Amino acid sequence: ARQFRYPRIKMADLDEAEVILLSSEPYPFSQMDIDFFRHTCPDKIVVSVDATMFSWYGSRILRSAEYFVKLRNSID
Repeated sequence: ARQFRYPRIKMADLDEAEVILLSSEPYPFSQMDIDFFRHTCPDKIVVSVDATMFSWYGSRILRSAEYFVKLRNSID
């Protein structure tokens, strides 16, 4: 099987999801991407997220807790 640098998922993989998080990097999802997922998966919550809060541990750790609380509250 071919190895890819980043994980790849199939649309069927989203069947079990309640929320779809579209990261700002390494691929910067655009409004067009957000609209696509909202149209294709109308029963899912689609949210654009700041990838640095998920993966830039050292430089973002002090702000990440507040970010995740706000993110969680925005999904409810």
